[in-house]
Amino acid sequence: DALKFDNSARAVLPTGQQLRVLLVGEDDPFLENALKADPSIAVEILRPESWRSTLGAGFDVVAFDNWLPAGLAFERLGSEPSLFFGRTPFNLAGEQIAPDFLEPSESNSPLLWNVELGDIRLTKAEKLTVPADGRWRTTIPMRSAGEPMVMALEGPGNARVVAIAFA
Repeated sequence: DALKFDNSARAVLPTGQQLRVLLVGEDDPFLENALKADPSIAVEILRPESWRSTLGAGFDVVAFDNWLPAGLAFERLGSEPSLFFGRTPFNLAGEQIAPDFLEPSESNSPLLWNVELGDIRLTKAEKLTVPADGRWRTTIPMRSAGEPMVMALEGPGNARVVAIAFA
């Protein structure tokens, strides 16, 4: 037919392995329940005051929910995969923006698989800045009014990071 949007298909098969996620942040029942809804994800929750940089070892990903460890800058990110919601090492000095509609800017990004953006409205987000040092490969799968809302980065030491501008 003439419609291109239905010309692809994806299937996800269970691997039998669990992804170990350390979630660091204050109480966020929406994020916690979203992670716990997937049986392939084993979530451990840690309050920010208990955080130590050595605690991320042994986890497949460390997710920071609207909180950053003191002194963490993108230049100091290690090799553990990290996910940042709201506050990220890529925020532009805490500058906030009022985002409009979310729009995919890289529709083939795996971060957008099974994500419907049409009804999502945000009241605020932190302005993200793309690292300019040339050591990071950056993709921006989601924008709002031209501003990055989600960035996926690969950097020195095999660092893999996803930064989300909103909590």
